[in-house]
Formats: sequence, C-alpha cells, structure tokens
Amino acid sequence: MEIVEKERGIARVEARVVSDSTVEIATRNVRRLRLLLGPGLLPRGKPLVVRLNGREVFRGEVVEDCGLFARSLAERPDPVMAYSAQIELNVSRAGRQRH
Repeated sequence: MEIVEKERGIARVEARVVSDSTVEIATRNVRRLRLLLGPGLLPRGKPLVVRLNGREVFRGEVVEDCGLFARSLAERPDPVMAYSAQIELNVSRAGRQRH
C-alpha cells in the first residue's frame, strides 16, 4: 500500500487478503491510495476483487507490467517486496469508514 493523499490527522490503512482473489482494505484519514500488487498476490484465471471500507471498488483482471516490476525491484532489492501491478483507489468515492 502507498498513501497518495491523506486528510488531517494520522492516516491508517489495514489490508488483508481474504481469499485467493479478494483483498479487503480499511482506511482512516485517507483520501487516495495505491494498492501495490506483487506477482504472488495476483489471482490466476479469475478477477481480482478489492473491497474498500466495506464496498466493492474493483473487480477485474490486473495486467502485470514487467517494467514496473523492474523499477520496484531497483527501489526495494527484496523480490518479495517488489510489485508488478498497481491500482489507484479513491477513498472518498468508496465512502469512508467511521471509527
């Protein structure tokens, strides 16, 4: 995850993979974020589903980008932390989670 834009206060993001093709994300004080996906997180043969603050905000196939993988690997020399796809998420459109 990468927080692109936040609101006032401390930004908080929690995410978990709940199945081989679904990611659930909860945020606080975040306006926009970027979901960074490594090859091991991309489902094969089915769509990726992303739920943000309880609402489905993405369902579809994610295309890997070898150039993005190479750049992220150069920034983070750990292949487990490198990513080959990303999805931009607008939290305000998805609705904010209340705490």
